[in-house]
This record gives sequence, structure tokens and C-alpha cells, in this order.
Amino acid sequence: ARILRKPNDYQTISDLMLNLSRSLYCEGNAYALALRNDRNEVSELHLMNPRQCSATVAVTGEIFYALGGNEI
Repeated sequence: ARILRKPNDYQTISDLMLNLSRSLYCEGNAYALALRNDRNEVSELHLMNPRQCSATVAVTGEIFYALGGNEI
């Protein structure tokens, strides 16, 4: 609940949710980078541009993401 009150320094939760929903409906995917603090809790969420993000599955079955569209 704490992260939903202030997801990052430059957005409110309304801005984040609106843009996540828009990305999901317009592009089919929505990506956000979650940064963690020393206690391994999510401390910040940063919206990424879905047109500049991709997922790759390795031969071992691991999934790797390439994120872009946000200077974070």
C-alpha cells in the first residue's frame, strides 16, 4: 500500500495507473521497473515505454527483459 501512495518522485499513483492502463490497452503490454530498498521491498515504480521493451527466453528457460523509454 505504501508504494501505491507515492510510486516515484515525479508521478502520482493516478498518473502511473492511467499510463499503465493506456499502455496495456493501446500496445498490449505495460512495463514498470521496480526498484528495491535495502530490505528488498519495492521502493519505486517507473513506467517504461512498451515499444522500447522486449522479453527474451533463454535456452535454459530463463526470461530476460530489455527495458527502454525512461531515463531511470
